[in-house]
Amino acid sequence: MFLGYSLILVAASFWGLSAVVAKVLFRGNYSVDPLLISQARVTFGWLILLVWLLVRDRSRLRISLRDFWRFVPHGVIGFAGANFLLYYAVEGMTVAIADLIQCSAPVLVALWMWLRGFEPMDRPKTIALVLAIAGCALALGAFEQTGSLPPIRVASAVISLLCYAFLIVW
Repeated sequence: MFLGYSLILVAASFWGLSAVVAKVLFRGNYSVDPLLISQARVTFGWLILLVWLLVRDRSRLRISLRDFWRFVPHGVIGFAGANFLLYYAVEGMTVAIADLIQCSAPVLVALWMWLRGFEPMDRPKTIALVLAIAGCALALGAFEQTGSLPPIRVASAVISLLCYAFLIVW
């Protein structure tokens, strides 16, 4: 159980650090493209998973051709879309606002599951979803934003939200 909690802590730390590092690279004289950062992030995660599976259970690296076609949209839309579009948004707006928009994906997932009849939407769940979004907004300092947000960056963050919701549901 300790290993599971430790891995969650490490993953959350890397997730939070990655957007901050990306913002530093965007603001500095590095002229790093969001595509390069998102590719590096996905490749790094893939290499860690590959090493883990090679050490723990190589049989999980084999997939059938039928399953392969389920992995393609998952990787292209879910991983690549969510990552690239988030970093594109972060390049032109604050990390807090971009992350808040993308991290609203569980709300869409809950609504999707309710609309599809897989989950009931009762009062406690509705209150929990509203409080989760409000808590994210407060924690990320979203209400401290001043000035206007570039519409193309907001659109990118919203599409990233949709890609992330797809990643969760698919």
